[in-house]
Amino acid sequence: MKLKNAAKMLSLSLAAAVVISGCSPATSNAKVVNINNGEDSISLSYANFAFHYTQSMYDVVYRSYYGDDYWTQDLYSDGEENMQASIKKELMDDLENAWILRKHAEEYGVTLSDDEKTKIAEAAKKFLSSNKKATVKALGANEELVKRYLEDSFYKEKVEKAIKDSFDISVSDEEAKQKTVTYVKIDEDKKSDAEDLAKIKESASLETVAEEKGLKADSYSFGKDEIDSAQSDEDAGNDANHVLPLDVLKAVDKLTNGKMTDAIHVEGDGYYVCRMDNDDDEEATNTARESMILKKQSEEYDTLLQGWKDETDWKIDEKQWKKVKVTDLFEKVNTEEE
Repeated sequence: MKLKNAAKMLSLSLAAAVVISGCSPATSNAKVVNINNGEDSISLSYANFAFHYTQSMYDVVYRSYYGDDYWTQDLYSDGEENMQASIKKELMDDLENAWILRKHAEEYGVTLSDDEKTKIAEAAKKFLSSNKKATVKALGANEELVKRYLEDSFYKEKVEKAIKDSFDISVSDEEAKQKTVTYVKIDEDKKSDAEDLAKIKESASLETVAEEKGLKADSYSFGKDEIDSAQSDEDAGNDANHVLPLDVLKAVDKLTNGKMTDAIHVEGDGYYVCRMDNDDDEEATNTARESMILKKQSEEYDTLLQGWKDETDWKIDEKQWKKVKVTDLFEKVNTEEE
C-alpha cells in the first residue's frame, strides 16, 4: 500500500476498521530514523502508525485468503523473509521517498494551500472520530500523526507528478509505430488444426474457422519495441512471457495487410497462425506513444530520486524499528450497522 494512496484510503477504508485481537502497539518519541546527522528524523510513533495503517489495509483483504497468521508467511520474497519483514522494508522505502520528495517540493512549485491544509485537518479529525478508541489505540494514531501522514501523501503524489511533467520527453513515429494482428494459438497436440487454419484462402474466415474448431482468435498490437524486448530476453536466456513469441513476431512483422503466416511451431508452447490486420495502426500507435512517454518519465524519475537518496544519510535505528510489528489484526465492519 503506497503512501501516495493514503489520502484516498484513509477516508474510504480505515474508518471501518476494528481491532479484533492483540495488544497495544509501540508508541514513543524515540527516533527510528536519523536523517543527515540530525537534520531531521522519523519518530517511532510516526513509523508505527504508518505501519499499522498499512497493515490494516492488507488485513481487510489478505486475512480472508491466507488466514490470521499470514504476516508470518512468506508471500512476497521467495523464501527470504515473511510478510511482515517484506512490508516493513517497503514501508521504510516509502517513508524515505516521501521525506525526500517533500524536501524538494518547493523546487517544483508544490505547496499546501490553506484550503488543502483545512481539508487535511478535517480528514484527520474525521478519521479519528470514525474509529473506535480501541482501533485508534491499536493503530497508534493521534491527530498530529494522521495529519503528517496525509501531508506526506500529498507531497509525494504532487511532487512526483511535477517532476515527471518537467521532463521533456518525446517518442518518434518510428519508435511508437504499432501493427495490429489477429492470431490463433493452437495446442501442440493439434497440429492438424493449425495446418488447416494456415491453408485458409480467405483470411477473413480465420475467426470463423477457428471458432468451428473450438479455438479463439485474439487481436494484438506490437511494435519494434516488443520485438527488441523479446529478442533481448531470448539473448539473455530469460524465460519472459510475451503474448507472441519472438519467432512469431518476426514472421508476422513481414506481412502486409490481409496476409497470413504459415502454422508457426514454438517448441513447448504450441502453434500460431496470424493475420496482419493493420501494418500501421494509428490508434494503437498513439496509445503506445503515451505508454512509452510514461515509461521514460518513470525511468528518469527513478534515476533522479535514487540520486537524491544516495545523497541522503538515512540511518535506521534497528533496535527501535524492531518495536514496530504486527500486534493487532483488523477487519472491516459495516458502519451503517453501528
